[in-house]
Amino acid sequence: MRDYQWLHEYCLNRFGSAQALEAFLPQPRTPAQLRDIGDDRYLSTLALRVFRAGLKHSLVDAKWPAFEQVFFGFEPQKVVLMGAEHLERLMQDERIIRHLGKLKSVPRNAQMILDIEKVHGSFGAFIADWPVTDIVGLWKYLAKHGNQLGGLS
Repeated sequence: MRDYQWLHEYCLNRFGSAQALEAFLPQPRTPAQLRDIGDDRYLSTLALRVFRAGLKHSLVDAKWPAFEQVFFGFEPQKVVLMGAEHLERLMQDERIIRHLGKLKSVPRNAQMILDIEKVHGSFGAFIADWPVTDIVGLWKYLAKHGNQLGGLS
């Protein structure tokens, strides 16, 4: 098994210095910043990840404004009320990606967010309070309690 020293060296050569490489990397948000993100934005992000899984990201991104519209801005309290008939109507909407399994995941994940909100006050608080040393545990939690949030999502 190879270690990742070769990758580090490749990146250093590509960026020219350790400082340039560090500046390129995304900076994690602080717990306060995570708390300030609305549950609607978390649901939107979860749904985006679900729809991007197995599809070209630029295709999904181009259609995302329509997703925001048909899912009521991803407000969990509204999305959770979407019944099977509403989802069936969405299957006819050419503005979005019509994948029934992925469409069904949105109200289910809205329910997960609302369940977490009852205990933690908000999904952002739940994320902010999760130990930063256990990101894999968070992924496992989301895969177990959410819908279509494992693997490529």
